[in-house]
Amino acid sequence: SGTDGVIASVRNAKGTAMPFSEQQIYDAEDGQSLVLTIDETVQHYLEKHLENAVQEHEVQNRAVGIVMNVKTGEILAMSTKPDFDPNEPSAIYDTAAAEALAEQLEEAGGDEEKLDAYYEALGEAQLAQWRNKAISDPYEPGSVFKLITASAALDTGSVPMDVPLFYCMGYKEVAGNRIHCWKRTNGGHGLQTLADAIKHSCNPAFIEIGQQTGAENFTTYFDRFGLGDLTGIDLPGEADNEGMYYTLDDMGIAELSSSSFGQTFKVSGIQLITALSAALNGGDLMQPYIVKQIIDSDHNIVETTEPTVRRQVISEETSAKICYMGEQVVSGGSDATGRNAAIPCYRIGGKTGTSEKLDNFDEDGNQYGNVLSFLGFAPADDPQIAILVALDEPVVGDAQSSTIAAPVVGAMLEDILPYLGYEPSFTEEEEAEQGDVTVGTYVTAKPHEAQAQIRAAGLKTEIVGQGVSVIKQVPEPGKTLPYGGTVILYTDESEANSNGAVPDVVGRSVSDANQLITNAGFNINIVGSVPDGEEEIIVTQEPPAGSSAEIGSIVTVNIDPDALQQQEEAEQAEQTGEAEQTTEQTQ
Repeated sequence: SGTDGVIASVRNAKGTAMPFSEQQIYDAEDGQSLVLTIDETVQHYLEKHLENAVQEHEVQNRAVGIVMNVKTGEILAMSTKPDFDPNEPSAIYDTAAAEALAEQLEEAGGDEEKLDAYYEALGEAQLAQWRNKAISDPYEPGSVFKLITASAALDTGSVPMDVPLFYCMGYKEVAGNRIHCWKRTNGGHGLQTLADAIKHSCNPAFIEIGQQTGAENFTTYFDRFGLGDLTGIDLPGEADNEGMYYTLDDMGIAELSSSSFGQTFKVSGIQLITALSAALNGGDLMQPYIVKQIIDSDHNIVETTEPTVRRQVISEETSAKICYMGEQVVSGGSDATGRNAAIPCYRIGGKTGTSEKLDNFDEDGNQYGNVLSFLGFAPADDPQIAILVALDEPVVGDAQSSTIAAPVVGAMLEDILPYLGYEPSFTEEEEAEQGDVTVGTYVTAKPHEAQAQIRAAGLKTEIVGQGVSVIKQVPEPGKTLPYGGTVILYTDESEANSNGAVPDVVGRSVSDANQLITNAGFNINIVGSVPDGEEEIIVTQEPPAGSSAEIGSIVTVNIDPDALQQQEEAEQAEQTGEAEQTTEQTQ
């Protein structure tokens, strides 16, 4: 911020300048401007999908999302939803909270005591919406933390990655308490390697992994990953989690076992994603930051923030193994807990997290509430970005991150990766699978869950609107799209009949036509063939250029050199038929 200018002089009691006195003039100084690491487009996609998730799953205690460059520590996006309009910060933007306050004010009438209670409630609601949950609210991270436990286990040599040493029967007895796996039936997960335990997110296996790693190693790596310290991010209000985790002196077998799978301690979102980035980037704990540069009023650069390595936490070899295991969480088959975050032809890694809020109790003293989270990163073989999303107390029947949080992060990555310039790459198997895909039925489904199903089929998706369920889809169920085509999901009635102008692609190459048609919001269907060695040029198109068509619908183009002649002959035959029919009617 700048400083005001000042004129200092000696004056008498009447405010008149004293004779022979001199005045000193201090010029005003302009303030300086900040250039942020925030990428406006990445921020848009984070906010869009986070806001949709809050509505879709009726999140009771706000949701948080952070996108970080794992190599540098730059914050590309950060959001808490519901939030507020910075232009009107005092207005309550959570609809339910605003309605409750309005009712409270109406009931208060002229009663001073009730009015005092209303203003107190209003103040609490304002402070709650201003609070940056990403850095100010520590929470129990749940199974996302298993990547940190695995890092410590591998880096210390306590546990190998691919030797089957850990047996899950659906539960594990620790200090007289039975701790269950999420898979309690059919004998649990059985015999597993460390990589299997990560993919399955198996608590009993991680209890054994934590015990083999030992309390001393566990607490040492907890500290090395910076999880007991402030990150020092250049934002106000970062929470200190002192007293919210176990030190070596107070960690017994029960505390070690529960901590190993991410329960009974708390960290903030910024602490967690900073630590996880170190596990993914080769082992360097970076200093997170949001201010890239400071510039003066003449646009001179006063200060530039450079990426800072605080320390190396794990070896590059250990980090590579963590990346490999994280990728298996997403792409490791039908038993991979993060498969709903998969995107065709992109290498995505991640980790699910479903944690219980152990210090959250209702009026009857019963513990309740879950935080469903997911950590996604890409590209999995050389991570550049990581996204952490946490949904605090969603209203769901079966509270599982794999079906609730993972699809949200998958949707974010589906939008963000192409924008950042990451192109899809096809394996031989994926190339063999490319062909026409039949569009399924997604009307009435929850948007992010529908997106996960569509991605699994090899198609792209786009959500239009902020409703809680799909009310319309384009193309319709049963239509076919080429592999990589786009299904538009409408969740808002006012947006459900969007049309656009069909571009003119006749005479263009297939690649140019594909780009023009997809950029206009349509799908392309290529028919016909050309003799070997000849260039594929669009000869005809349907609908015709300039016509209006529904966004997401299919534009069929023909590359057969004889297609135009065939079309003209068909039109001529149709006209002749109409003329003959008219003549017959006249006769």
